[in-house]
Amino acid sequence: MIRYKLKCQLFFELGPMFGVLVKATDVFYNTISEKNDVSYKNNIYGKCNWFDVGAMGGFGYHFMKGTGLNLGVRYYYGFTNILAKGVSDPGQNNSLYIYLSIPIGA
Repeated sequence: MIRYKLKCQLFFELGPMFGVLVKATDVFYNTISEKNDVSYKNNIYGKCNWFDVGAMGGFGYHFMKGTGLNLGVRYYYGFTNILAKGVSDPGQNNSLYIYLSIPIGA
């Protein structure tokens, strides 16, 4: 990601993001009594695309000058359909991240 720092310790960042699918499971829960009595797990790895491409952007604040902490928010918008072709309502990945980065060994 490309980061643009302002003089007041704020920064903006933008860039591409790539992902690789490791595992895909669809879980179904049904309540018969007061607890989740029935659960069914279905491996859907073969029905999903194994590669994801998207864009990520965000902003944050850099505490202290030099190698200080970073606190920020990022949003990811996926361009690739999650489910493979031939499946109705394919959808894309979208995520919101709140992070705190701590420099180690700096």
